[in-house]
Amino acid sequence: IVTDKDVDAKHITIAGMSTGGKQVLFTAAMDDRIWCVVPESSGAMGVKLNRRDIGEVVDTLASEFIANYCPNFTKYIGHWNDMPTDQHEMIALMAPRKMFITGGNGELWEDVKGGFLAAVAAEPVYNLLGKKGVAAVDLPPAENPIVFGEIGFYQHIGGHMYTANERQWVTMWMEKYLNSPAPAK
Repeated sequence: IVTDKDVDAKHITIAGMSTGGKQVLFTAAMDDRIWCVVPESSGAMGVKLNRRDIGEVVDTLASEFIANYCPNFTKYIGHWNDMPTDQHEMIALMAPRKMFITGGNGELWEDVKGGFLAAVAAEPVYNLLGKKGVAAVDLPPAENPIVFGEIGFYQHIGGHMYTANERQWVTMWMEKYLNSPAPAK
């Protein structure tokens, strides 16, 4: 894609919903050619802190969806605190690049607050690199986006979906960076 003359290789953005949100987060963390990632309703092993016993948890993923993970993942069933990392570190691997985290307040499986807390915990890495991360410490009410830093955040009213409002806020946030006089990094 970076060699396609019809693609702006400096602004490659990837987005994914649910398990796709987990996949795009991992892809972006491992490939610095990704300018922005939008993990939507990604839950545990996505943006949500895995050590929170709310919604989707490691036990469920490691027992019911093991085909999506390394077989060693099962050793963390019931032992989440033994995991060597948590998802705020995956988010921090994106720094100083862009990320917009989304999810629904009616989707308890996802744990939107756990995703927000992971973004807050990744903030020091963005700051170290001279950028703002989510640039907030309090979970905003639904339908009130955070669009101050390199990490945007939006929780919609409802469940496991990507809404028109989400799309609008993500687009406006990205356009802020695309239209800036400084080159994207």
